[in-house]
Amino acid sequence: MQAEKMIQMEYRKALNAAERLQELAGQLQRISEVEMESRISDLKKAWTGPAAEQYMKKLFLGKTGTAEKAGALSRAADALLTAAKRQYAIELINLKKAESRES
Repeated sequence: MQAEKMIQMEYRKALNAAERLQELAGQLQRISEVEMESRISDLKKAWTGPAAEQYMKKLFLGKTGTAEKAGALSRAADALLTAAKRQYAIELINLKKAESRES
């Protein structure tokens, strides 16, 4: 039974890590969609000219990069969750096999 508790504990750790990654991905996505867009909009109203246009392009690239990173982080969380579920199932199967050999 101790082995099963360890397996469950490790599984919960992986689930928590995947959940935290999803939370971080969501925060990054919100930053990209809301906060950066708001800053860009405010800056467009307050600043004009060639330098402003160049700076806006850089901000847009930063916004796009942030959204891409959020997507990558979300996919990593999904992959971690899938791997954790698969590993958990394998560990339980192996534990049952080991227990049946012992009895």
